[in-house]
Amino acid sequence: MSALKILHICTSPNGGAGRAAFRLHESLLKNGVESYFMSLYDESSLTKNEKLNFIALNNGPSNILFRIVNKIQRIFRVSSAKRHIKLVSEYNGLHSKINAEITSLPFSNFRIDEYPIVKKVDIVNLHWVSKVLDYPTFFKNINKPVVWTLHDLNPVKGIFHYEDDEKINETLTGDLNKQFVKIKIDSLKSFRNTLQIVTPSHWLQDKASKSPILGKFQSEVIPYCIDFNHFPVHPKMEYRKELNIPDDGKILLLFVSQMKISNRKGLDLVLEAAKFLPEHTISIVLVGTSAQFSIPGVTVTSTGLITNDAILAKYYSSADAVILPSREDNLPNVILESFSCGTPIIGFPIGGIKEHVLNKHTGILAENISSLSLANAIKEFIETKNSYESSKIREYAEIHFSERIQVEAYMKLYNRLKSSRNLQVTDKT
Repeated sequence: MSALKILHICTSPNGGAGRAAFRLHESLLKNGVESYFMSLYDESSLTKNEKLNFIALNNGPSNILFRIVNKIQRIFRVSSAKRHIKLVSEYNGLHSKINAEITSLPFSNFRIDEYPIVKKVDIVNLHWVSKVLDYPTFFKNINKPVVWTLHDLNPVKGIFHYEDDEKINETLTGDLNKQFVKIKIDSLKSFRNTLQIVTPSHWLQDKASKSPILGKFQSEVIPYCIDFNHFPVHPKMEYRKELNIPDDGKILLLFVSQMKISNRKGLDLVLEAAKFLPEHTISIVLVGTSAQFSIPGVTVTSTGLITNDAILAKYYSSADAVILPSREDNLPNVILESFSCGTPIIGFPIGGIKEHVLNKHTGILAENISSLSLANAIKEFIETKNSYESSKIREYAEIHFSERIQVEAYMKLYNRLKSSRNLQVTDKT
């Protein structure tokens, strides 16, 4: 399809952002693109086929000479974190007091720009890069066009990944956070090539465009993709029998989180909303936690973490609806996976969720972020559940989240950046 060589850099191939980034990498490979995936963590969780063109930073590159030189450089190099030792020290002193899902510093011990694979590729595509990207050195030294696919708000914030966390900790970290914002702004000023921002949702694009960090760069929206063969539409009752889910006439709601279930994910709102519903109306299956919950008149089952797509798809297909109560979110993979299985979603009108959960078509949006509003949305779903057609929901997914659409959009972008770079090189010569 193309002689382009693309390097994706993401902290992990797992978790929401990691899975989305790795799906893009795999889709490009399927379409004949020479794509590579660089991660902080090793490939032990991947299959043999998935390890193709996978580079683990912790293992270092295969080039022995580079390893030796890089090790010597690390001994004598003054890292970016050490140059900002006072800020890092202040952050470390506050870290245990910060009430947030996650925080990240714009520093790393890795010098990605020095890796041989970076010199080989045409385009570097950044993804979720906490602990991997050292802002001051990367943007100063990288001499390739960069695409940055945002998966949360950290690239446009200081240390936080979401706005609610930033607001909650404003009194504690306000001044410190602003200084890390400045470090990111200054780092990007030193970048002398082309940087293109990609966001999976219009919500995240709007946040990026208004950011003092990334606002000056061009951006476009390219939604995530999914392999529909991994998440097929299947009769509910067959999978319920296989999964030992009783056919008791209750409405089965599925909650899925493939990462740490934080306050942002809204599980507390699901459990509270269930108390507003008549007893013996619903049952809830929680995927992603092994914790046990007790609600009068409601059967709550916790499966623990499920990373196997085939098993996960069975739970999606067995549910009457997937409940997605995130308080703040970009474009959760849960949307793609649920719609691919033909299962509607009940959620809040936020982020990328409100862009794809269409009332009476692909699901129902609650009026506001509250347990009572969520309970009312569940009641409305129960009253209208027979109006949802799995084939129509699947069709929506095929129109918006196909691998073909995503690959075409990224290839158009990659080729444009490569052409622009070639013109710049020609002009200089």
